[in-house]
Amino acid sequence: MLNSAVVSAWLWVHVGVLLARVGYAACGHALFPRLVEDGRVRLELRPVRTLLVGLAISLPWVGLGIALASAPNGALKFAGVLLGLAWLSLALVGVSSIALRVGARGEAAPVRWTHVARGAGFVGFTWMLPILGWFVVLPLTLACGVGCLVGSLVGRSPLPRASGPTPPLPAV
Repeated sequence: MLNSAVVSAWLWVHVGVLLARVGYAACGHALFPRLVEDGRVRLELRPVRTLLVGLAISLPWVGLGIALASAPNGALKFAGVLLGLAWLSLALVGVSSIALRVGARGEAAPVRWTHVARGAGFVGFTWMLPILGWFVVLPLTLACGVGCLVGSLVGRSPLPRASGPTPPLPAV
């Protein structure tokens, strides 16, 4: 039998995950706007390829992290946990590209952090679906985020580069 404490715990865990997802997306976009925009364009042009690249990188990385975390040696366990946390951090920042794609859909206005936060909220809602969201959508979204981020870091940018000197920032 479920009591109100169990229901409340599950509710607040889900709310915390949603808020953390929005925070990672907003910070990822604020710190790396060019990478996030490149990832969004990559996702629009080649979504399956981006997902496959993310899976090709994520599966061995996470597998190695799990294998090391299962080792009896404490140093190997620590290395496995670090590998897992590094993958999760990169994936959450990479999912900012997906959040931007979802949140800015259909608006011609310049990209703002509110677009990213709105998209991250929608992505977070898909993760909350029991079973399918937890075990299918969440891992695939994170792997796609890794694909967006890695593609933006190592590949040529699909966006045109600005020519000439960078204009000065306006005085505040």
